[in-house]
Amino acid sequence: MATGVAANTAARGWSVGDDIYSLTKAGNKPAWSTVRGRFWKSEAANPQIDNWSPANMERMKRGLAPQRYNRDKGGIESMELSHEPIPFRDGGTAVVPRWPQDHAAVDPFRHPGY
Repeated sequence: MATGVAANTAARGWSVGDDIYSLTKAGNKPAWSTVRGRFWKSEAANPQIDNWSPANMERMKRGLAPQRYNRDKGGIESMELSHEPIPFRDGGTAVVPRWPQDHAAVDPFRHPGY
């Protein structure tokens, strides 16, 4: 059973600015898709990465990653969250936003395919 701050967050649900790994309102561990959406919603509320376009700000407010056109790919790509300095496969929870090729440069298991 959750105690202290975790119990309080679970009881009221997650809000922008809370820990992206906070328990859900039902008291469960959030799915990765939920964690990822929480990150982008928090980023939209307090952007630290870049000067985002209005379209990307709207995406982030909805919990979606910003996008850009990549000539190497020949199309649109979404920004990813790289688990750093400890990879997710090794239990890492801290994330760094990166474009796919930048993510691949720091993670030998990430291959963008272009």
